[in-house]
Amino acid sequence: MADYQGIQLVKRLSHLSDKAKQRAEVSVYFKRFDEAEKLYKDMDRLDLAIDMRATLGDWHKVMNLAGQGGGSDVLLKTAYTNVGDYYFDRQMWSKANGYYEMAGVTEKQIECLYNMEDYNTMAQLASDPEKQLPEGSSSLLVVGERLASVGLADEAVAAFLRANDVKAAIDCCVLLNKWDKAIQLAEEHDFPQIEGLLSKYATHLLGTGKRMEAIELYRKANRHPEAAKLLAEIAQEVVKSKANPQRARQLYVLAALEVEKFREKTLKVQQPGTTTTAGTMAGKTTMGRATMGGVRNTQATLATLDGLMQGDAISAENKILDQAWRGVEALDMYLEAHELLYKGQVNKAMQYAESLAKYDDILDAEDIFSLIALTSFHNNMYAVCSNAFMRLEQLESLPKERREQFQDLAFKIFTRYKPKDISMSKSAEQGSVTSETVKAIRRKFMQLCQAGQSGRETERRGEEGIRDSEY
Repeated sequence: MADYQGIQLVKRLSHLSDKAKQRAEVSVYFKRFDEAEKLYKDMDRLDLAIDMRATLGDWHKVMNLAGQGGGSDVLLKTAYTNVGDYYFDRQMWSKANGYYEMAGVTEKQIECLYNMEDYNTMAQLASDPEKQLPEGSSSLLVVGERLASVGLADEAVAAFLRANDVKAAIDCCVLLNKWDKAIQLAEEHDFPQIEGLLSKYATHLLGTGKRMEAIELYRKANRHPEAAKLLAEIAQEVVKSKANPQRARQLYVLAALEVEKFREKTLKVQQPGTTTTAGTMAGKTTMGRATMGGVRNTQATLATLDGLMQGDAISAENKILDQAWRGVEALDMYLEAHELLYKGQVNKAMQYAESLAKYDDILDAEDIFSLIALTSFHNNMYAVCSNAFMRLEQLESLPKERREQFQDLAFKIFTRYKPKDISMSKSAEQGSVTSETVKAIRRKFMQLCQAGQSGRETERRGEEGIRDSEY
């Protein structure tokens, strides 16, 4: 039993009648594989040569021999797969991907593309008509997971939807913070759970003090009233701190823009389409048009009323929404009054300060009447100044010591100056703050924000063009 393999070889040779096959078996036994392959080819038995190479695991040779017509398509696919595995194990992703593609092994091909960071080709497996996988293929789920792992939300969603897994697409949007797309998909495919998830996540952010992140979440989910409410609350806190009125104004502007987006969305009317039938008589056509026009007008009116009622309901629930533009107006006039005062335009500064009396729900009453007193004093309008001091002395929100300080200051001023106004010139009266001034403030910030959005959109498109050219 010293040479068991040799004994087995002799037994196999005894069953072979063909001398050439015997010589080939002997060559294989002595590991002269190229010589054995030549003998098989001389016998016109490529199948035996392929079996030998397959047994040895020499799949490159199997692939070459099968390409010469010695094997079936199944064998050739197996060879391509094994050659791909050879390169895959050695992390030669590009070569492995080529062989996997020829073998049609999509799962391994996806892994190669992922390791090569060729996400564009991977996305084509879900979107390109020439390369895309069949609808419902399980490989599309793998494509979606790989694309989602690198933050390509739109491409991943396309893959999940083609795989008929809407829930995975919505989960992908949620994980990548694409709440607008998530809610759109949820509404299209009747997934009411998204609302609860959105509320839960927003509550978590607010509970951990991440209010700006919660605002961004609401904005991406097109929840404009919630975003406006949080922005207005933060702005009001900044106003109370008296630290940075410019920042408070910016926050109120952002809140006001969210309110405008909500109103635009609420009042948007969808016009129903109409169809006409060929061969209709002129009289009937005219009547039909009139009837359809009446139906459209009625539907438009109902949609508008419904939008108004929704807006009123939310405004009634969140009164802070109504304060967004009021906050912008108050802070803008407050800052303008200070700027005009330092420029020496005391009459105009006093007019802006007096207009702030209507905004005591936004600004601190002490700040308002202190500014009125200061500007009117420098404008020699001592009656206005006296009234402002009277209001300061009557503010119950101020401590007694502070009210006494205002009394002492008023006593010093009006023992020297009589509380009498100097008559205003006609030009000064024409320059007073009116409702048109307030409307102009709103228009100014709307135009500034629209110009900023247009600039960012142009910049974004430019960046996308640069990325496309680099591809």
